[in-house]
Amino acid sequence: MEAELPEFGYEHIFIDNCSQDRTVTLLRAIAATDKRVKIIVNSRNFGPARSPFHAILQSKGDATIPMLADLQTPPL
Repeated sequence: MEAELPEFGYEHIFIDNCSQDRTVTLLRAIAATDKRVKIIVNSRNFGPARSPFHAILQSKGDATIPMLADLQTPPL
């Protein structure tokens, strides 16, 4: 995004719904090197409706684009 839209700031907010794999570990490693990456780790699965809403509340930008990234629902 920096190359194509340098005048805009952005952030990536990832919400983990109590994954049992290495998702949180990998996201924390990415966030440690990129200040635009935020992670919200839920203690349980709050589902596809409430989790994106929580991300919207935490976002700082003028626009927010929620996207499911669990590989169960393909992005269109």
